[in-house]
Amino acid sequence: MVEREHTPECFRGWQEFPKNLSLSLLHVDSNRCSVRLSQDSERLFVSDKDSRLWALVIDNAGVTKDGQRDVRHVTFQDSSQLASYLEQSSSSTHVFFIRQSFSWGRLLISENMLRKLFTSQNVHPNFLDVVHTFGEKAEPVEESFSAFFYHPLSQYQALGSESPNENAGYVIGYNIKYVAGHGRPFLKDPYSVRETGVFQLCANSSASAQRCSWVFIHPSDALEERLGEVFKNAKQTTCTLQFQIHALVLLSVSDNWRTYTNYLEESFRRLLERGFYTNINGPTVEGDIDTDFSDIRKLQLLTDKLRRLCHILQLNINLGTQLKSCMQQIKDRTCAVSSSVSSFDSFNSQMDLFISQHRTHLARIESLVSRAQGVSGLIQSILDIRTAESSSRINTAVHDITQQGIQENKLIKQLTHQSTQDTRAMKLIALISAIFLPATFVAVGLFWRCRHC
Repeated sequence: MVEREHTPECFRGWQEFPKNLSLSLLHVDSNRCSVRLSQDSERLFVSDKDSRLWALVIDNAGVTKDGQRDVRHVTFQDSSQLASYLEQSSSSTHVFFIRQSFSWGRLLISENMLRKLFTSQNVHPNFLDVVHTFGEKAEPVEESFSAFFYHPLSQYQALGSESPNENAGYVIGYNIKYVAGHGRPFLKDPYSVRETGVFQLCANSSASAQRCSWVFIHPSDALEERLGEVFKNAKQTTCTLQFQIHALVLLSVSDNWRTYTNYLEESFRRLLERGFYTNINGPTVEGDIDTDFSDIRKLQLLTDKLRRLCHILQLNINLGTQLKSCMQQIKDRTCAVSSSVSSFDSFNSQMDLFISQHRTHLARIESLVSRAQGVSGLIQSILDIRTAESSSRINTAVHDITQQGIQENKLIKQLTHQSTQDTRAMKLIALISAIFLPATFVAVGLFWRCRHC
């Protein structure tokens, strides 16, 4: 009860997030989201003492004549510092970063601090689907997952009036996948697949009540620095124009796709130069054959990796298409001034560039997959020919062994016949001996006695 009494207004009801957002059950199952968040707490978050939160502090008080303002990076060690910042801040824009030590490590924030942050920024529960993809090593199953949502702000009963205004604002959330150098010398592939989670809440029910909240999960250092530079321009980053940052995020994290595709094509070329010949060494002992299929195995692994990258690129293309579509809905809902219309047009052109680049990368990788399948077919044909040749040799050897067995059977038959004849002769000799041998002994005996008489 002591903690509840001293809970700042911005964190009210944080223990029950997202049920404290008063969202309709028609839109989200808040109870299930809260239970799942607690169940994954050990995998996703660090302890309270190790919890950190990074943010951009935007100073609107010192805006210069040319629209520049001071923006600095800060770190909150605990939720009390976060509450103090939120209560004292006069900025209409809040930008927060949740980091990881490495790609599959825990988020460097505790469960309690995340619930307080998401409560204060009214983060939609759908964004928890993005949160749950972090905190574990990326496997093919997780690499295939992509989340995106767009909702009008009228869903939030706590933020809206009794008659929610359709133009009150919107919330957008998604995760974007990209490739980046991992810097691990023991791995042959210098790139790995990473992802960044993005959430934006834009409330613009009136000119005096405009505000924006941003939450980025595991952004790259380059993206954090670029956002810091972008928010220095007060004119270009008003709440109504901050939707353009989504295009900036998508384009900035996609820079390495071209370099990585070049690397994959070069790797495939080197495999082609090897010729995909199996290395058969002579038998070390009789009947032993040592065969090395490492080149074929490398081709199979490369093809599997290319197929996964094709899927990831297609997910990003779908994301770009969905973002472009929801921005068109926002444009149609709002009575945009000329400056906003030009900003929407600029956003569409940037999204078209993003989609075009990803389709180009996708086409290149699909071409590699097709070529790899052709080589695999050639290898299979060669292996089939070798198998047929080996089978023919085995059949010939078996036939020779069979003929040799037939000859041996004939010889054995002849030997058996000869043995039978010898046996008959021995019987005759034995019979003759049995008849004449006793008389011979008697005669010899009589002869000997007569001689000595």
